[in-house]
Amino acid sequence: MTACLLIAAILDLYVAGGTLDAVRTAVAARQEGKSVFLAAPRPYCGEDRAATLDLERHPDDDPSDPLVREMFNPAYRAKGAYNVLKGKGWRAVEKFAPYETVATEPVTGALDTVTTPLLVKRACDRALLAAKVDYLTGALTVAAERRADGLWKVTYVTRSGETAVLAKAFVDKRAPRRVSKGRHRF
Repeated sequence: MTACLLIAAILDLYVAGGTLDAVRTAVAARQEGKSVFLAAPRPYCGEDRAATLDLERHPDDDPSDPLVREMFNPAYRAKGAYNVLKGKGWRAVEKFAPYETVATEPVTGALDTVTTPLLVKRACDRALLAAKVDYLTGALTVAAERRADGLWKVTYVTRSGETAVLAKAFVDKRAPRRVSKGRHRF
């Protein structure tokens, strides 16, 4: 006897992964009017920068990108935020003043060169919420299969169990795509 999964939704785009690129893809598709669902395997988005502690601004980070501006905005420094400093071949961590005030509006001037993991996560959440993207953290995409009718049947797992959705397009923003014969396994 085989188990039957109920189809939870039919979407225009399913985005697997919680990287900055996944967030940008989901936001751009939503701004085009598409129905989008993003499933992030970690309990937050921005895993490529926050989880790896890649907190310095890269030369290829576009300062006009809203996600970059939010991540490296000096006005969003939270109480007790940490800053990574380079020093003599190793990284030292310096704590900011514990009672530093936090501005509510972003500044329009120069950006900081370092950020914090919390600010990366916050920027991703704010971008997804502002674009009204449906997303779920702690959701591991386990299978994506192209059906005969052209739709993708994507299965993801959470603590609540296994769920399947149908999508017109499927994008994997976590790892290089490994597709063979229309089936994608993770």
